[in-house]
This record gives sequence, C-alpha cells and structure tokens, in this order.
Amino acid sequence: MTFMNKSHHLLLALICSLGLYGQKPSELIASYADKDAVRLEGSNKTTLSVKDDKILITKRYSAKTFLNTKGVNGRGEVSLKYEPPFSEITDIDAYTLVPDFDRDKYNKQKVRDIIDRKMIDEDVFHDGTRAKSFTFKGMMEGAITVLEYEEEYHEPFLVGREVFDPHIYSKTHTFSLEVEKGIEIEYSYFNSDSSFYNYWTEEKRGGIVHHWKIDEMETRKYEEGSPSGLYVSPHIVYRIKSYVKSDGQVEKVLGNVDDLHRYYQNFIDDLSAPNEELKAITDSLVKGISDPRAKAKAIYDWVNRSIRYIAFEDGYGGFKPRDANFVCTKRYGDCKDMSNLMVQMMNYVGLDAYHVWIGTRDIPYTYEEVPTGLSDNHMIAAVKLEGEIYFLDATNKMLPFPYQSSFTQGKQALINLGPDDYLLKTVPVLDHHLNDDTDSCFITLDGSSFIGKGSKHYGIYNRAQALRLLERKDDEAFEDWLNADLEKGDNRCKSELLDYQISDEGFKVNYSMNLKDYARVVGNKTIINFNLQPFLSNYLLEEDRKNPMELVNTLLVKRYYELEIPEGQAVNYLPENSAFDHPKFSYFITYKSEGDKIIYEIEVALKSLFIETSDQKDWNLFIRSLRKSYQQTLILSPDDQK
Repeated sequence: MTFMNKSHHLLLALICSLGLYGQKPSELIASYADKDAVRLEGSNKTTLSVKDDKILITKRYSAKTFLNTKGVNGRGEVSLKYEPPFSEITDIDAYTLVPDFDRDKYNKQKVRDIIDRKMIDEDVFHDGTRAKSFTFKGMMEGAITVLEYEEEYHEPFLVGREVFDPHIYSKTHTFSLEVEKGIEIEYSYFNSDSSFYNYWTEEKRGGIVHHWKIDEMETRKYEEGSPSGLYVSPHIVYRIKSYVKSDGQVEKVLGNVDDLHRYYQNFIDDLSAPNEELKAITDSLVKGISDPRAKAKAIYDWVNRSIRYIAFEDGYGGFKPRDANFVCTKRYGDCKDMSNLMVQMMNYVGLDAYHVWIGTRDIPYTYEEVPTGLSDNHMIAAVKLEGEIYFLDATNKMLPFPYQSSFTQGKQALINLGPDDYLLKTVPVLDHHLNDDTDSCFITLDGSSFIGKGSKHYGIYNRAQALRLLERKDDEAFEDWLNADLEKGDNRCKSELLDYQISDEGFKVNYSMNLKDYARVVGNKTIINFNLQPFLSNYLLEEDRKNPMELVNTLLVKRYYELEIPEGQAVNYLPENSAFDHPKFSYFITYKSEGDKIIYEIEVALKSLFIETSDQKDWNLFIRSLRKSYQQTLILSPDDQK
C-alpha cells in the first residue's frame, strides 16, 4: 500500500472517529433500547490488481459496533484468522469508545497488545492457520468497538465472497470491489438478487469499482434445524475469470469448471505409483479374489481400518495429497491422503478408481454455479463397478463399503478422469430404508407392568454412535446410551442388553425390558397407549418460519409391538389405523387383534434431507396428525364384558 493510500485510510478513520465521538451514549442507548448490539457501520473494500504478473487481492475491513447489553461486560476477545502463504493481515487499528455517563460522552481506549499466534484446532494435527489476537478494553453497556484492518490474498482460487449476514442488527453494510483494468470478473447473487442491494459503479484509475450497499438489516432470527448460514444469508460470490499480463497475454484463472479442474490437477499430476511394499500389501488383500466389487471392498476396508485419520491444513499441504507409499508406511493421513491411497491401490489391481473433490453439506454451491475453491473442502475417492460410480470416504471408521459419507449426501462431486477430463456427478442421498431404526418387542402384561424381550436394528448411519462407544471400550457410556435409546413409555423403563451383532448393514441388539406400572387400570378396564416412543412429536415448526429445516439423515423408524392378552381379558376397544403420506415424509400406524395377541405397528419415514419452506405447511399437518395418533389408547376388559 502506498503512503498516499495509507494516509487516505487514516484520514477516513479520523473523520469516522470524530463522527462517533460526537454521539452521546444516552442517545444511542435510547435509540437502540430494543437491540442488544448494533452494527453501526460495516464495510469491505476489496481491490483486485495485478502485481508481478500475479493476482493480488487486497481487502480493507471496517466495523463499528454499538453494545447495548450489560451482559457484554469484560468480553472483548477478537481473533483475526489468516492462512500463510495464502493471506496476511496488516494495519490493524482497534479501539473502544467507552461511555462516560456523567458527562454523556465517549473516551477512546486503543488496543495496543496484538499477539500473532498459531491457531490450535484439536481436530487438525498440523494446521498452518494463524491469528492476530487482541482484547477490546472498556467493554460495557453503551460501548462502541471500532476495528479496521487490511488483508492480502495471493491465491485467487480460494477467495471471492461477501456475506451480508444479519447476525446482529445492521445500520449499513457496504461492499466495494475495485477491479483493475485488464481483469475480467463475474459475480453471482445467493439468497438474494440485484434488487436486494443498492448497486452502483464508478470508474477509477482506469478500472471500475462495483458498490453494493444495504441499509437497515434486521437480525436474522435463529430457527432450530436451519442449514448453514450460506444457505440462508444474502451474499455475493465473485471470481476472476482472466487477466492480462505485462506481455499482453491473457491468463485464464476461473472462467469455468475446466479452469478449476486444471488448477486442481496440479496437485495430483506427479503422485508416485505404488512401490513394492504397497504392491505387496495390495496383492495380499485381493489374493484369490476375482470379483471387482470384492476387491474394492477389501481395499476400502483395509484403508478404513489401518490408516489413522489425522487432518493436515498447512499451506498447499492442505490441497496436495501425500505420496501413497508414505501414507502406507506411516499408517496415517488426511482425507486427501486416504483417498489417494485407495485410488492408487484400486488402480493397481485393475479397478477404475478416481480422485474426487467435493464440498460438505454446509456448502450450498454446485461447481457450475461457483467454479472456485469455495465449492469444496474435502476429498474422497470414487470407484466404477458394473457401470455404477460409488463414492468412498475412508475417513469415517464407522462407514461400511460402499456407502457415501453422511455429510456429502446430495452434494455435487468433481471426479478426476485424467489431466484433461472430469465428470460432475451428484452423490446420492441414502435411501431411508437403509438407515432404519427398527425395534420389535414381544410383551406380556404383569398387572399394570410391561415385561418384554425385543431386538433393535440400527441402519447404515444410525449404527455409528453405538460403534463409536464400543470402539472406545467405554462400557458405562454405552450402557447409558443404550438404556436411553431403548426407553419406552417413561423413565421407569429398565432395559438389559442380552447380546449384539455388528454387520456391514447395521448394528443389532437383543434386550429385555421392564416398564413398571405403565398401563392404567380404571375399574375393570385396562387402558394402554401403545405409542411408547412418540417420535417427532416435538418437531412442529413455527408458522412464520423463514428458513428450510435440514435433517441429519434420511430415516425409517419402525416399531413392532406384540402384546399377549392376559387370560380372562379381551379387547374392548382398538384404535383406528391412521396414516399420512407426502413425497418427503410419511407415517402409518396399525392395530390388529389376532387370537390372544394385539399387534401394533408404526412406520415413520423421512425421505429427504431438506424440508423446504414450501413443504412446511404440509410438515405441520404431518406432525399434528402424528400427535393426534399418539394419543390413541386401546382398552382391555374381562372377556365376559367386552
């Protein structure tokens, strides 16, 4: 930054400070009496330029925040993260305007101690992320925090987004994008359109400046089950398509998916082939196996069980897989390392396996929409078997072959087919029948208590919690989890594990149970509510909800309860069957009397990952219908009085 530019920013900061100094604490507190905090001003001034024939992205951030809650006292910690060598933070100017209520004015307390430190992430073994950390002084009701800093980016493939996220009430938010002449850009709107912003442009030093501004943004209401903020917050994504170098040549950057694939290819085009050690291990795994699917399973299972997942996020090491031979020898690696190891081993035995880039479910974009590094944060493998592509993620020890990881379901994948070829394909959402929660229990009535034996099956994703606890060898935690999960009726229910079985299709437990004093006896009638686990009954959505609801997974809940009618008793009343059907969710409940047995069955199906706003009216009808059905009771009485 030139001295003149720095002087310009200092002048602007001085003018803004004088404006804030002129405010009276009493007036601000009165004006925003119903707000805990107010973003008085927020701005991001981004400049795209060319330096030494490379793209340089410079961002100047500014935020002025008024705090109108007593709960803020003493809390003012800030950490500004950056990632060398991709970015650097400089020119931090931070201070607090502390109210002097006696004189109804503000006094300035400047932040002087700024620590540059390495970020520690317990989930990441080696993380290159750093932070400039400091604490605002004088934090109290009526204070104003002011923060300005500059950030430089040297990697245009990984940046390009401005989020207008109203996590607090905002008076004004401005995003300016200055584009040097010779740079071609493209931008897109998400969760908004052009009419949402006050937009204008101006010419400046032979380039063009785009301005987007929003005034008066109300706080976004928290709604339980909402997807990540990028699905609901208005934001702009921009990318550099190309730029002109000093010799007049046009350098492509991110014009389309072809350019992104070409960039990613740089990270995998010099990976080593399997050495003798890795070949020997692979040969031993597939010895005597001729079926391609069985070969793929043997390799996946070995990588999944033998390679310890350890995340690495250090500079370009966060993008380039480590050599498969190294990973095999060391027996640890991150998602890129494990996927590359699978690809190398499978290709060695003649299978068609591929590197795959993909974003997890908290990223809403497709690659066609945003052909940049903003669209993904994960790497997996793919294998083609009998014309079908299967997506394999060995980082999840509880995930059986050949199922996709839960957090990549429904996401578009970028499959590398070679240096100049790729395929875009959406990872399928697991069919709800495969992720079942099925409980069958055979019950006898002892007075008013239920005595029974049953079995419960947990499907592909549902089995994960049980397997994690078993892997930890934490018997107490496993017992607590199982008792809570098998609880029926109320907390008087006690269950005892008889045995369990683990398979690729799921996890099954056999148990006994005792539910004391559950049935109601009124005179000579015994009243029983067979809806022992009223699934989803608390999931009614607010009528004014603005956001979709994201479900963790698709799911099929099934219950089969068979009650032996006590001798001398008969069915006096059996509830009517009920059902609700929708393409994304459904249920049915049936009651049958067969000889000396009463059979109750329920199936609740969640067939989609998202309940969109357009579905919410039907969803609430679905929940209300379930609630009504859950209130139904059957009645037994002496067989001579039925």
